[in-house]
Amino acid sequence: FSITDTKHKRANMLWADDADKKVLSKAFDVKIDNDMLVLDGVTSRKRQIGPAIQQAIESL
Repeated sequence: FSITDTKHKRANMLWADDADKKVLSKAFDVKIDNDMLVLDGVTSRKRQIGPAIQQAIESL
């Protein structure tokens, strides 16, 4: 689940389970330690979030 904050130019990502968390971690090459992932500079679901998640899923 993604909440795009256009004012601050970032996306806040939430997930349902550990599998989703693993995909997000791989998609954005980050280690996730808390309950929400904040992606600074990411505002486009179509151009930035979707392709990164799709590529991560295909590589798992």
